[in-house]
Amino acid sequence: MTDAEQPETTRAAGYVRVSQERNFRNGYGLDAQIADVKRYVEYRRWRLIEIYREEGLSGYLPASSLKSSENGSKGNRPALDRLLSDARAGKLDVVVFPSIDRAARSVWNMIEIDEAQRWSGCPWRRSRRGRRRRCLRRPSRQPWR
Repeated sequence: MTDAEQPETTRAAGYVRVSQERNFRNGYGLDAQIADVKRYVEYRRWRLIEIYREEGLSGYLPASSLKSSENGSKGNRPALDRLLSDARAGKLDVVVFPSIDRAARSVWNMIEIDEAQRWSGCPWRRSRRGRRRRCLRRPSRQPWR
């Protein structure tokens, strides 16, 4: 366990995002995500500093503080910008996302978020794991007629 992950002294922040009403209807609205983050932080015995939340914003949008927004992409995720700024300022020790797709919906944006977190010395964790899916399935044993 690193110094940044010592129980009870670790300053944790959560980030939750919902872009469409269907997330709420599917049972994964902001309240469910916040509950996941709080449960994970409590399990790790960290201290929850703040939960950064965004409603109605697509995960395809980059934060304006990331490189991809400098290349012409419109970045408009103020809570994510604030989170990254607080991490750079040393106010946080770890960031908890309910799942990776809450942080970003594109691989490039997630790489940039990861890189920004690493440079700030503030790692990220996810509180939920995705379902395990089998990529290869055994062929069915159907007799050919």
